[in-house]
Amino acid sequence: MFGLFKSGKKSGKPKILIVDDEPDYVATIQQHLEWSNYQTAVAVNGKEGLEKAASEKPDLILLDTNMPINERPRNTRTKE
Repeated sequence: MFGLFKSGKKSGKPKILIVDDEPDYVATIQQHLEWSNYQTAVAVNGKEGLEKAASEKPDLILLDTNMPINERPRNTRTKE
């Protein structure tokens, strides 16, 4: 039953994508995650975050929701 929830990825280090425009925050979080045996990928704006999410296929995304509106990935649906 629990096999239904497996991602089909090779076993190894989980990958975390950090999307943030504050370099000091990114460096600190990235260092802690790598010390804790995680792979990391970094994006400095929303557009790059969307591209890296598609190409890197991370297990988790840490997203700064306080980036400027034109740089933040759309993570909610809006009425059209």
